[in-house]
Amino acid sequence: MPILRESFRGRRSWSPRPRLDGDLIAGPWIPSGFPGPRRGFTLIELMVVIAIIVLAAGLMTPTITDFFKNRQLERIRGEFGASFNSARLKAVNEGVPTSLVFFKDGFGIYDERKKQFCEELARPESSLLASEQMWYVLGFEHGRANIHLPTYSRWKDSHSPQDTGRGSSRTGGTAGASGGGGSRDTGPGPAQSITGLPKITFNRDGSINFATGSDVSSAIFNKEEVPSNADIIIYQASNTTACFIDLRGPGQMRCRVVPISQIPTKPAEGETEETGRSRSSPSAE
Repeated sequence: MPILRESFRGRRSWSPRPRLDGDLIAGPWIPSGFPGPRRGFTLIELMVVIAIIVLAAGLMTPTITDFFKNRQLERIRGEFGASFNSARLKAVNEGVPTSLVFFKDGFGIYDERKKQFCEELARPESSLLASEQMWYVLGFEHGRANIHLPTYSRWKDSHSPQDTGRGSSRTGGTAGASGGGGSRDTGPGPAQSITGLPKITFNRDGSINFATGSDVSSAIFNKEEVPSNADIIIYQASNTTACFIDLRGPGQMRCRVVPISQIPTKPAEGETEETGRSRSSPSAE
């Protein structure tokens, strides 16, 4: 029986099933006004899509990398701010001069009356500055880089043994000297001398005393362009952004994370401080 094409008002015309060698192919009828089934993507279309993906990934990778690097600088800035505020609050609340001491791997808070570090407030070895990718320069110490400072753990190991005897005499002596009684722990532990370490000291009113070095003028920090110097400058390897910190006499600090014109170079261990300053100093754009 022949298949006829019927046409009705408001309805599309239906084509007969396609024929192959005079026979009907099994399958539904296909409306004549609709395209056939999708055949997929061509090779050219696939190549264009892949090229777009590769191009987008190449453009985004440097941006994402810089974002995470800047986040690390922000974290170190926050870390320094926390140590700064803790030392200042201790000086004001307890009425005791308190110093913020700088080590290769971070910052320590030092009680000037007890002559001891307050490890419950800050532990330098847990700082992000312990990473080999980060370093800082002390502008108030004439550009002294932290690479030339001892780590806190090494400094502590080298100073504690030689102070043990002095600490024992302050705590009441030994059993033999007291006639058979046990040793009395009536005072603080052994004093820890920080001679030779850079520090800033907070007075009892919260103001800052640059115990070592001298303050870098805030006028340099306030310039619109990249500052040529600051009290503290924090760098990161392969990052064209640096963190500049300005310390002010009344006990205030200000920070700026700004781009610099060239990638900083970390001073080497055996490099002199003068050479290290010249290699790490930022230049204005």
